[in-house]
Amino acid sequence: MHFTRKIKFFSYKSTLIFLLFVYINQGSCQSYPGWFLNQIDINCGSTAVGFAERSFNKDTSAIKLAFSNACYKFAQHENMDIQVYQTHFTTGIGTAQMDNNCYIHFDSSIVEQFKRSLKILDILFNPNFLAVIIGKSECEGIIKNKITCDKETEPLWVKGEYNNDNEYFYAIGSAPEYYYEKSSWMEAENVAIKNLSSSCYTQIRSVQRKDIVIDEIKEQSYNVHLNRVQVVARWRDIKNKVFSVLVRVPKGKIYPN
Repeated sequence: MHFTRKIKFFSYKSTLIFLLFVYINQGSCQSYPGWFLNQIDINCGSTAVGFAERSFNKDTSAIKLAFSNACYKFAQHENMDIQVYQTHFTTGIGTAQMDNNCYIHFDSSIVEQFKRSLKILDILFNPNFLAVIIGKSECEGIIKNKITCDKETEPLWVKGEYNNDNEYFYAIGSAPEYYYEKSSWMEAENVAIKNLSSSCYTQIRSVQRKDIVIDEIKEQSYNVHLNRVQVVARWRDIKNKVFSVLVRVPKGKIYPN
């Protein structure tokens, strides 16, 4: 397994210049296009959203970085192995968590392939970051209307009011507001994927768990393989400065390692 960092993007030069003139929509830090907040509603097949900072990069360079990040996540979401290691310490007043690590592994060799085959469907420009949504073909289902979070009703899923249906497992991840907004969205998505693996682990009996108890210290680990993870929705709580992401995975695409 290797991670390729070199970005071959010369074939997209004309596309990038075109997108800068056609898609650039400077928005406030509270407004986002529909595809960003409700990604699952896009009728474009598999998609992924990538991020990049604008403050240190010209927009053309930032688009390249965001596209690369989106391809990276597209590959990751297709097939990923998740390893979780947790350590708890038991005392007379209760149990405290000492360690909680999550490792995600995937075939990074296909990232370059996705860079050649996937296309940018739209771009979100915000003051200190930009985001691109990519897919396998041009799509008419991109929802570009702007949604202002502090003027809309908070979705019920943010408070955990959703049901695992017969087809999918769901999980939510949250992150605080960081100086670079990109970091908040990316952390919330990573936490959601970690929580998704935990949810799957607790709900399917075939997953192998290993518990080791040494005195008052309990070490727990589990491995889960997930196929076709999807980002369902995002939300930003302006008042409480919390970023949330909802993800899901088909129940038939979960396997123990």
